[in-house]
Amino acid sequence: MPHHTVQPGECLATIAARYNFTNYRTIYEHPRNAQLRQNRKNPNMLVPGDRVFVPPPEQRDESRST
Repeated sequence: MPHHTVQPGECLATIAARYNFTNYRTIYEHPRNAQLRQNRKNPNMLVPGDRVFVPPPEQRDESRST
């Protein structure tokens, strides 16, 4: 997955929704965003130009009867 460059008016919740994540913490707490967490203690206070690593979505298998 790519890095996302923050645009004016964006926060982690809108970025997460754009990449089909239901919880922004999946992105914010990813190890590759450690520098972002250090610089931006509040995930809703991003600055245009910040780069956010967007991890690939986790796949899960579920068994169901047919």
